[in-house]
Amino acid sequence: MKANPFLLLRRRGFSLIELLTVLAIMAILVGLTGPSLIQALQGTSMTRAAASVQNTLKAAHQYALSLQNTVAVRFYQIPKTTGNFSALQLFEVTPQVDPTTGVVSTTLNTYTPLTPVINLPAPNIMIPNTGTEYSTLLDPAVDPALLTTQDPSSETDVQTPITIPVYGLGYGYIDFRFLPNGATNLPLTSPTGASNNYYVTIAASTQAAAPKNFYTIQVDPLTGKVTFYRP
Repeated sequence: MKANPFLLLRRRGFSLIELLTVLAIMAILVGLTGPSLIQALQGTSMTRAAASVQNTLKAAHQYALSLQNTVAVRFYQIPKTTGNFSALQLFEVTPQVDPTTGVVSTTLNTYTPLTPVINLPAPNIMIPNTGTEYSTLLDPAVDPALLTTQDPSSETDVQTPITIPVYGLGYGYIDFRFLPNGATNLPLTSPTGASNNYYVTIAASTQAAAPKNFYTIQVDPLTGKVTFYRP
């Protein structure tokens, strides 16, 4: 006997109740796994951001040794004053020759970019040191003569102020330098009174002032060694 084709079609389909049951189960699973998935994705993003900062600082140290010249590490605050420290860049610093005297200047420098602007993957930032001790490398009080928050539009020691994509000159920055011998221009004793106490901490900008998850990268002012920490 031949099967009724309409009965076959009916057997292959899903009832409305079955479909709703499947959708309900999927919604429950998403609700249970969603927070864990989001946390895992944020952790991966933070790891990438921390690795980017760590590798850039190590590259600055190696550039200074190989070029036998001073290399500046700039931490960008975008936009200036109100923004987050969310990018960095390396520059070779070369003293300029004073055109009037023909003598190499001790104050005027030319900045040659060694890397493009390196943006941290959102929502990660380098935590500023205002009211905290999470990022002493971002503390303008470390040494006003060596490590200061600056406005690029008022720079006096470069031929042309450095512009960055999208923001142009609408940023501020803090920088420090690796010297040709591999050391840094940071004072050997930080404002907290402890030696070798220079670091920058990376966390998600959505977290509180005391983040549960973070990465800290430390720079030894004497040797330039870069060390990585994760709680």
